[in-house]
Amino acid sequence: MKFLRVESKDDSKGRSFRGEVVAYASANSFWEGGENAGRELIRPVFAVFACSDAEARPFAANLQCGNKAQVYNHYGHEEKGTRWEFMRSAKYTYAQQKHPEGVFVTAYLHELFRDDAAMVDPEEVKFILLPAKDWLAPHDQRVMDHLQAWCGQIDWKERSVQVPTDAQIETIARTCHLWARQIAVRTKLPIPNDARFFAQALASCLLHGVSTFSGEGRGWRSSFGTNGGFYHEGLDLFGMSNGVATKAKHEDVAKVFAEQVEIFFGMTRN
Repeated sequence: MKFLRVESKDDSKGRSFRGEVVAYASANSFWEGGENAGRELIRPVFAVFACSDAEARPFAANLQCGNKAQVYNHYGHEEKGTRWEFMRSAKYTYAQQKHPEGVFVTAYLHELFRDDAAMVDPEEVKFILLPAKDWLAPHDQRVMDHLQAWCGQIDWKERSVQVPTDAQIETIARTCHLWARQIAVRTKLPIPNDARFFAQALASCLLHGVSTFSGEGRGWRSSFGTNGGFYHEGLDLFGMSNGVATKAKHEDVAKVFAEQVEIFFGMTRN
């Protein structure tokens, strides 16, 4: 358990307001403000805080003003060398949900999560998925079997890449329809309307570094489809699934898809 305490710069009394960190995700390599953050500053792409009724509004207001917040552990001791910031220029979206026990304050970078992109970015395909567990597709053995067969065709040792675990394959199979929707609204690629292809394409993008899973915590361990630019804490406790992010130039995404379309029809033709 950790807390943020943010001070009001315009308050002559020097008051500060506290929120408990429930869950957050950081993806510094996915946006300009993150790339410039440095090691001692966390600029999340998504965060949820639990606040008292009295503190929720001023806590959120001071975050919206761009005031830096200091981190404290559950003993109330300050964690030196780590601060949080929600840059005003980044245009975070804020929301509050009131409950009998208090208020959840949520902040996120809308442009990275939206699935109704008004126009295709001409330079790159870039988005983040942090789906609620209720949004995931049910277990589909047909998709799982197809992914296992696809994995069996790859020389993992030659690629020096870790083999995906059964849990990761399950995550791919249950998340791929959400990921494919993002690809559809952010590119002009023709996409076979088959959950097996969605899963295969996502697995291939994870393999080629076009997409990445989020790691658990800042000290995450490397595994298939992860890199240090995307990590989270607390998502599971908040009812959310492991995150998937994608960032690549259009031509790189198109190359992966062209290759996988050919492989997919070769595997399913009979």
